[in-house]
Amino acid sequence: MKEISRRDFLKICGALAGELFIENVYAGRKENEIVIRLPEQKLYIKDFDGDVLEYDVSTGRPGHRTPPGDYKVRKIIRDPWWDPRGRPWASRRIKRWCEKHGPLPPWDRRNPLGKYWIYIGKHMGIHDIDGEWKGGFRSHGCIRMKHEDIEYIVESGLVHVGMDVKIRDY
Repeated sequence: MKEISRRDFLKICGALAGELFIENVYAGRKENEIVIRLPEQKLYIKDFDGDVLEYDVSTGRPGHRTPPGDYKVRKIIRDPWWDPRGRPWASRRIKRWCEKHGPLPPWDRRNPLGKYWIYIGKHMGIHDIDGEWKGGFRSHGCIRMKHEDIEYIVESGLVHVGMDVKIRDY
């Protein structure tokens, strides 16, 4: 049996983990949407009864503003790996480590994506954070949510691939 390096092992695990997208029976629904209001730092989504749920979010800080616009949920990933290469704001130290060893696994404390990653395009997504919640304009452009909030909207099936995401600055 041939031994593989730690770097190759992490690349293989990362590729496999990246394929474990969360699918659900609501994937064809189009009537629901996510609306994010940047000035309010709020995310709105309807539940299955049509009631609007409101969640606190943290969006892009000055210099890394979350871009308003219309997006779609492209992927929903549980336990995402993170590769900071190509991200100008990521530290050189972490980029060098990833050049040598590959993407950061979900259990690495330096991985900022938390347990859930809802990818909406342009290197941007909605994710939770590991650690203490801090609201306000703090991210590098992504939309951060409290762990229990994103867990509910993902695991309940309220969010699905193909869903509209509207980010508004009013």
